[in-house]
Parts: sequence; C-alpha cells; structure tokens
Amino acid sequence: AGRVKQAKEAVTKMISQLSPPKARSMICKVILPQKAGVGLQMAGLKMIVDLRVSEPLELYRFVWQDGNCQRDVAGNILSKLATSGGFPPDDIRIFFDYFDRTDKMEDLPYVAEALLDQLTQQTEWSLPFLPKVLAKLALLPGITSKSVSALTNCTSNVTDVVAALTQVLKAARLATRTCPELNNKGTDGRLLADLSAIMSLESMQEISNSMSNKRLEDCDSSIFRAFIIELVRRWQDFLTAKDMSRANGLLACVLEVWAKLLTPDAPDSWPLMLQEMESCLMNKGPDDSFCSMAGALVRHAPTMSLGPDLWDSMVETARSFFVRLLDGPLAMSEDEQPLKRKYRRDEELSEMHRNRQTLREELLLLHWRALLSHGCSEHEANELFRRCPLDCKVQLASNFVEAWYDQAEKQAAESQASAAAMFQQEKPEGGWYHKGGRCLSRIHVGELVSGTVTNSSNACGTFVDFGAEKDGRLQVPNADWKMYRVGDRLERLVVNRINMERGFVDLLIVGSRGQSVGLAAAKQMAQRAIKWISDSQSLRAAYMPTLKKLWAKLVSYEPADQFEASLGLLGTPLSTKDCICIVKTLIAHKPETQLSRTALQWLSKKDPAEAVLMWPHLLTQLDSHGKVFVELEDVKLLLELCATHTLELPEIPQVLAKSFSEPILALLSASELAEARLVAIQGLRETHCTGKPAANLRQLCEDKNSIVRAAARDSWVALGGRGEPWQQESGQQKEDDGRRPSRAIKRRRMQTGIKRSNKRGLSSDQETEVSRGRSTEASRGRSRGKGRRRGLSVSRRPRSISPRRECRRIRSEYRRRRPRWRRND
Repeated sequence: AGRVKQAKEAVTKMISQLSPPKARSMICKVILPQKAGVGLQMAGLKMIVDLRVSEPLELYRFVWQDGNCQRDVAGNILSKLATSGGFPPDDIRIFFDYFDRTDKMEDLPYVAEALLDQLTQQTEWSLPFLPKVLAKLALLPGITSKSVSALTNCTSNVTDVVAALTQVLKAARLATRTCPELNNKGTDGRLLADLSAIMSLESMQEISNSMSNKRLEDCDSSIFRAFIIELVRRWQDFLTAKDMSRANGLLACVLEVWAKLLTPDAPDSWPLMLQEMESCLMNKGPDDSFCSMAGALVRHAPTMSLGPDLWDSMVETARSFFVRLLDGPLAMSEDEQPLKRKYRRDEELSEMHRNRQTLREELLLLHWRALLSHGCSEHEANELFRRCPLDCKVQLASNFVEAWYDQAEKQAAESQASAAAMFQQEKPEGGWYHKGGRCLSRIHVGELVSGTVTNSSNACGTFVDFGAEKDGRLQVPNADWKMYRVGDRLERLVVNRINMERGFVDLLIVGSRGQSVGLAAAKQMAQRAIKWISDSQSLRAAYMPTLKKLWAKLVSYEPADQFEASLGLLGTPLSTKDCICIVKTLIAHKPETQLSRTALQWLSKKDPAEAVLMWPHLLTQLDSHGKVFVELEDVKLLLELCATHTLELPEIPQVLAKSFSEPILALLSASELAEARLVAIQGLRETHCTGKPAANLRQLCEDKNSIVRAAARDSWVALGGRGEPWQQESGQQKEDDGRRPSRAIKRRRMQTGIKRSNKRGLSSDQETEVSRGRSTEASRGRSRGKGRRRGLSVSRRPRSISPRRECRRIRSEYRRRRPRWRRND
C-alpha cells in the first residue's frame, strides 16, 4: 500500500509539471481509466480543476462511462457540474439522469449526499433543472432534510425552487396520513418518517421564513399561490387537531409569505387576493386571524416602493378590507355592546364579545393607523376618524403623533451620522449651482415644481435640479433612495422648506390627491389627528392636557417660522395658563435653539414673568461637540425683557456661567440690573485661569451696590488681585480683628517686614524670647510662685532634666498660648 501511494504521488507531481496539452493527455491515458483505480481517478478529477485543463467535459464523459463509474467518482463529477456554472445546461442534463436509474438504488443515497453537501454551501445555481432533481432526491431515505435545506438556501431560479418545495410539501402531507412508526426500521418507513418530520411546526416555519431571501416578485403567481395553499392546508390541520398554539405560530409565517403575492405590477389583482385569503380565514380561522392578516398587509405595503398614486390605490384596497372586517366577522350589534346590553349573557359569550372588541380596537388603532401614517388623502383619513369610537379617539391621535415622533427622531439620528460624509458626496458634472437659475428668494413654500435627479446616495439623500440656482433635497425614506437614478425626471414636487442662510431647499413628492410620502406623510396625519380632536369642544375640554403634550411633540421638530401657525391646531384662542403650559412642555422636548427662542418671545407677550423664569433653558443649548454654548443674542433679549418689565434676572447655574464668553460677560457687567452684575462676577471668577483678574471685575469692585461691590472685592482677593486702596484697609482690619489673614496680606507683610503679633499682645522680640525660654515676665512670675500657672517656666533648666524633655514641655506651653485661628494648623 505504501508503494502504491508513493507511485500515485509521483505521477501527480510529474503531471503537474508538464505543459497543459501533455498534462491533459497523461490524465486521460494514465489516471482516468477505470483500471487506474478510484484513488487515481479522484486525483485526476481534482487536477482537471486545479490545472484548468481545456475541454473538461469530454474528460468527465470519459470517466462517467454512462453512469457505470464508481459512486465516489459519480458524486464528484455531479458536484463539479452542478457548482461550476461553466457548462451549457442541455449538455450536462444527461448526467443527472443517474438518479432515475433503478440499477443504482443502493448507490443513490451516497451520491445524492455528496451532491447536496456542495449545493447547500452555494446559494446561486446556474442549472435551472436542479430544483426538480432535488425534489426527486427528497424522496430518498435519509436525504429528505438535506434536499429541503438546499432548496431553502437557494436564491436563484425562484419559480423552479418554489415548485420543487410545493411538490415536497404535497408528498409530506400525504406521508402524515400513514403510520410510519409500524415499519420505521425499513427504508420505506424511514422515508415516511423523514417526510412527516418536514410537516412539523419548526420545519414549516423555516420553509416559510426562507421565502424572505428570495426574489418572489420574479416567481410565477400560479406556482406561488399553489405553495401558499399547501402552507394553509397544514395550518388547517393544526386547527382540526385543536392545536391553537402551533396554528397561530404557523399562520403568522404563512401570512408574511402570502403578502408577497401583492406586487406593484398587478394592482388590479390586489382585491381578489385579499378576498381569497379572507374567505379562507373566515371558514375555519378564529377572529384574531383577521388582525394577523391585516398586520401582514400593513407591514408589506410600505416595502413595495409604490408611487403616490399607486399607494393611494393600496390604501383604498386596504380600507375596503378593513371595513369588511368591521362590518362582518368583527361586527358588534347594539345589544352586544356593554352599554346597551339588555340581558345578562353567559360567561363564554361575554368573553367572546370582549375579545372581539379588543380586536376591533387593534384593527383601528394599530393596523389601519399604521397604514395611513405612510401617507393618504384627506378622504381616507376622515374614513378612519369616522369609524373610530368616541373613547378611542384620543388614543388614535396619540398613536399618530408617536409614530411621527419616532420617525423624526430616527431620521435626526441618521442625519447626524451622515453629516460627516456630506463632503464626500459626488459632485455632478454641472455642479451644485446653476447659472441663470431662479433665485431662492423668489421661490415660495408650497410651490409645485418638477425637476431631474442629479445625485442619489444612501448617506446624503436624493438631490433634484428643479430650475433654481441650487439643487433641492428630496425627502424620501432612506430605504427608497435606490428608486431614484441620476437623470430621472420627477413630476409633482412641492417646495416644503427653504433655508436662506444655508441655501437649502427641501422638496416633497405628492400624489394627484395631495397625499405626501415618507416623514412628511406621517407629520401630515399627526396634524390631522390633533386638529380632529381640537375641533370637538367636548373632547378638547376633556383631554386638553393630553392635547398639549401631543402638540408639543409635533412642534418640537418644526422650523421656528411655523411656530405661530402650528398654534392653530389647538383650536380656539388659548388662555395664559395654557400658553405657559404648552411652552413649558415644548422646551422639555429640547427643540432647536431658534424654535425655543421664538416660543419664549411669544410667551413674553402673554406672561413676561414666566418667560423670564424659563429663559435659562434656552441658554443651556449644546453645540455639535456636546458642550454648552450661549449666544449673545439670547442674553440681550433676556436683559431687555427684565429691564422693560422690571423683573429680576433668573438664577443662573454655575456650570452655565462658566460657559459665558467675554462679550456676554462684558454685557452683564455693564447691565443696570444688580443680578446681572452678580452673574458677571460669578462668570469672571469661573473663567479666570491665571494672571491678573479681568478689568471688568476691577470696575465692579467700585460698584454703587454694596452687595455687588462686596462680591466683586471678595472675588478679586480670591483671584490674587492686589494693589487697590480698599484692599489695604481691608487687610489691616482683618489683622486687627484677629482673623486669619489672606495670602495677599501675608505677602504684603513679608514685603514690608511686619511681624505677626500674638493674641496676648507680645512683640515679636518677646515672642522670640518666649520660644527660646528666656522671657523676663515668665521668670518674674515664677519667682512669685505663679509661673507654673500663668507664665512659662523659662528659667535655666537643671542638668538633671534631659534636653528632649525640656523642648517637649516648652512646645506644649507655646501651643496652649497660640491664638485660636492658629491651633488647627
């Protein structure tokens, strides 16, 4: 065996060093013949691929020998033909007839397993007949699960793959009617067991979820519908067995697949498909299955990338479906409603009515609302409002506003993330500016325009040349930017916003009925919902606090110039209390600085005192780097407001005062308000780093207000200022009072040579003598017998006392006589 192995290695090494024509001849004559053995044949097949031998199909046919080769060789050749993709399908179709031979039944599972191992790892298949082959292999014992797995992983040849899966599911559904456990030891029993395992909930969910990876819009509708019918039949089997948990789990997956039958190319077939699934659910399905169907429809519709007019057709079709549900299986008669019930019902019927009422609210507040949040005409919105019960109207409006607010937050985060990549945007050939275009000052908001796409990218968005001097940015969802290519002509565009300072123009696409798309559509529906609540006097009075919160959320992302116009959503003129409440709620959402300034200026006309109290929230705005940035204009407006209405300046936090710039501090220092000058002192003290204090602080040291003057002088001394006349007097007074002198006073004493005096009035020389133990008064007091109690024992110490002990005693006596402000040092 060792010699044979060495001979094989020598032959393969020798062939790899030959020229391609000679190598091909040697492979065909020496390695591939059947007498060379399976090992050399497998090595030869590998060398054909590695050496890129010309015309490999002839060599494969030579080894194949009409399927009479060894099973290892057959599996290797079929795997290479299925995954290579370089051969015409008609020329190699005959190789796969190997699985139709009855004389190779023992070798078929082995060869099929080798083929499936390669196909499972590859998602793109170039041979269109492979799905049919795998459908046959699924009927081999032990190969069923691998065949289904390979089919679910495939993303090409969608129609053939779906047809193959449908064929396997039909066979598996028939296998569930047998009893494979009686003969599970044989091959036939094993096949039935494998097919029955496919019909489990986990396998069916895996097959259904695999449809999301396939381009089902390319699939034939009749074949796709047959596949869905097989899934629905399995769901009905679970219902017949009263296994509701598995039935509900499978129905959710089935409906997600069914929704993909609705394609943009066939809008006329949408009502028919909805009616077919509706009738199927109505025959055997419970009531909650209709809400599951509505949810699948609402989740799929936005992914169809429909234009405004097609989207309006989808909304009409869905609205007809929702109305049929509300008037049909989910309908409630007058005696079934809790408030109009005349007779007492049994518990089971009452539970059914409560469940139906919950489903109706879910259909209205969740699914129908979610569909209209993507845009609709006013007529469609009124249809939903008319169907909504009285006790659910406020909740419906809240859901509209929350849906818009979530989208706005998400878009704001994405805009910040893509701001860094804006400079990388590819510049079109004509540039961003167009000579001879309309000036932006002559363009009005709401104007209807049309244009050509100049650029479209995921990071920066879609830009359109609509005849102005600069391109406008089209507001579309980030997922739909691929729909717009450079050079596409767009009609019915509306100017939504103009920023003259930055030269930006926002455009919207509208339909023939005025409906918007994207974020603008959600905002439009939120505005309609708030207006719908505020128009009713009873609802407005009962839910005014909730209405204020919803309005504040809606306005928090609007431009400042639309603030006063948005107040019309709240209905009749507001009271002063309501004005304070809505501005306070708006500021809590941290809108842009310009919007906060506009809101506070508007409130200052109603209640200046409350506007002044809220003004610090305007000053605590963050810049792009996350730091507090205060604008000079905001401080000027605050000082003017306080001076005009004789109001006190609100308390400014220390962190905010630290962020004041020099112009702001100069403005506060020169203000007539004492509170403003105190804030300036605080800011000057916080912003001082090193060196001499600011000149503004020196001027405030001579302020006419005693409190301001004292605060300024205290800060001046704390910052190391000196050389002022008032500072000499203050230092001498502190020295006379016995308080602890400051560093400036100590420094001045050192310069002038003034020594510190103790609390008992001893001079510096006497204090030195006391410290050395030579005080005359202490010696005289000891001679009177009172030295140990009142004076220090400073006489000549006896020789019997150690010097260390005497020093310790003198130090303790000195500490006892030190002033109190020095004892803790």
